[in-house]
Order: sequence, then structure tokens, then C-alpha cells
Amino acid sequence: MRELAGDPWVRFDRDSTLDCVMQDALRDNELAPATVARVSQTGTAIRCAAHGLGVTLVPASAVPHDYVHLTRPVSPAVSQPVIAGLRHAAGPAELALLDLLRQETWHRSASVSPVP
Repeated sequence: MRELAGDPWVRFDRDSTLDCVMQDALRDNELAPATVARVSQTGTAIRCAAHGLGVTLVPASAVPHDYVHLTRPVSPAVSQPVIAGLRHAAGPAELALLDLLRQETWHRSASVSPVP
């Protein structure tokens, strides 16, 4: 992240979760870069960055295959908690999703516990 200190940034709308995540990452790394654009969609942010407008921070899953060569992971990794809510009469798909989440290797300690 510190290597990007002098670069302009393509940010998200102020009320978006992605901008909150980006703002936290910038603050945690003591960065206050210039914002050159605000967008509402990850695809728009990616295209702006790919065309040289500035850098951006998006989930790896949002990057199209054709743009992967332009990306690099940030360190330390940026993450958000995952919360799964199931109804009392959960169906097979919901239970399968919960089982997959339990098998996932998480960056931080995670717990899976039912809520009454």
C-alpha cells in the first residue's frame, strides 16, 4: 500500500461499503492520496484504473480475466467479515453453503456458531 502513496485514487461513492473498506485501508496505512474520481461500480473503477486514471482497491473476484495482469495483492490483506444467516427450517442449499463456509480457510480466527 505504501508504494501507492503518491498515486491518485479512483474511489467509490461515499456511502458505499467498498469506499468504507478503502478508507479504512488507507487510514491503516497512514495514506491520504488524492481522489481523482468517484464511481459506483467496481467494473467502472477497474476500467478507470486500467486506462491510467488512478489506482483502485477492489475484491479480486471482481477483476475480469483480461485485467488480472494489471493487478497486485495488497499487503497486509484487506478483508471483511462473512456472516451467514439461516432460517430455522434451512433447506439443502443453505446447509451446503454453511458447510462450505465451515471448510474455508479464513485469514483471521473465525467461529461458526448458531444463534438462537
